[in-house]
Amino acid sequence: IIATQTGGGGATNCAILCTFNGITANPTACVQATQQYSVSGTITVTDPPSTGTLTITNSCGGAPIVMNPPFASSIPYTFSNLSANGSSCNIIATFSADATCTGTVNYNAPGPCVVNLCNMDYLQADIGACDFANNAFD
Repeated sequence: IIATQTGGGGATNCAILCTFNGITANPTACVQATQQYSVSGTITVTDPPSTGTLTITNSCGGAPIVMNPPFASSIPYTFSNLSANGSSCNIIATFSADATCTGTVNYNAPGPCVVNLCNMDYLQADIGACDFANNAFD
């Protein structure tokens, strides 16, 4: 952006421009009963737009999260019920009123949950004589 003053006194206020400071992504472990996980994080921004929407998308699923102003400088988000498949994923956050104010973070989804099967290591059975009257062993 170039600003040229052709007369009089004045100054340029660049503080009105949105600055995307960062975005985090913290996936949970796989939930064994559902084979799913959640990912949550925080978007940090300086001077977010006062109009438009903030849209947060996840390449690994979940409906886009669309937020309306006013926007804080720290914006939490959560995507739930995602398939635990070990995929490489990314979260993208974009302000509709300022396309240059956007950010992306990559994360890895947890792999499928390990199912812990019950293993029997030892079994001993002492079977007595058959009682034919009630079809049972003594």
